[in-house]
Amino acid sequence: MSEERERQKADYLRRCYEAVDGLWFVKVEEDLGFARALDLDERVWKIVPKIQARKAKELTGAGDGLPGLAQALALSFEAEGFQVSLTTGPGRLLVSVRACPWVELLRKSQRMHLAEPIARVICSATWSTWAREFGVTFFLDELACSRDGCRLRFTE
Repeated sequence: MSEERERQKADYLRRCYEAVDGLWFVKVEEDLGFARALDLDERVWKIVPKIQARKAKELTGAGDGLPGLAQALALSFEAEGFQVSLTTGPGRLLVSVRACPWVELLRKSQRMHLAEPIARVICSATWSTWAREFGVTFFLDELACSRDGCRLRFTE
């Protein structure tokens, strides 16, 4: 199959994934309110990253620790359409997020006022879960949904 066709398939699957996540949240929010929707979403995003991290580990052959996490995250960020830079140093991995597809979806749906409250809960749940899967610790150094990106820090 051609590279273009593979890219189209990946884009299609990514869009379906994003649509299900967004629609699920909006429908729960309509019925139960924002706080309850966010609570349920957090519970989901404490499980989904386990699946993602384990699959990324399997696909990349990554091991535990920061080197393995960096390798697996690179795959995940690329697949989801993030724009990031990863910087490694002694006992740490820094991720600078320049563009986040989830923020873009909130922007397109004119719900940017919810970006930081959602990110504070969901990003923390997501990246903490990834960190645990690789035996490291996560810190959300900077949350900047309405500005130019976030800074994630992982340490051993």
